Amino acid sequence: MCTGTTGASCTFMPIHTRTTPRRTITCGIVMCTSRFPLRALAVGTMHGMAGSAALIVLTVASVKPVSLGFLQIVAFGVGSIVGMAALSLALAVPLRRSAAIDARVQISLRSLVGMGSVVLGVVVMLQCAGYSFFVGG
Repeated sequence: MCTGTTGASCTFMPIHTRTTPRRTITCGIVMCTSRFPLRALAVGTMHGMAGSAALIVLTVASVKPVSLGFLQIVAFGVGSIVGMAALSLALAVPLRRSAAIDARVQISLRSLVGMGSVVLGVVVMLQCAGYSFFVGG
């Protein structure tokens, strides 16, 4: 384990070791974790604001009392934070535990999550374009 200049802690996880008469070759991945993931927080905040701004503006425009509109913004923000935290936790816990079991399991889970995200994005894009994947829809 080593610590980089950014405060990240990095660990080498071996996947495969091959020994030849002259040397031993170990293949693996380097996993780094940061104690203060400010960059991830900033990116997530910007994505959240960009994705939610239109919904908030449309919803608040339909509410007449300003105080009720402000309360709606607060409720929407708290609900978004709790929902995203729960989803992140639901994905992070199995990935973190799989790293302790085997590096190959973690790579497989990461690949599965990534492919699932891409498929979900394509389905949403096609539904926005007018395609329906459900019977009677």
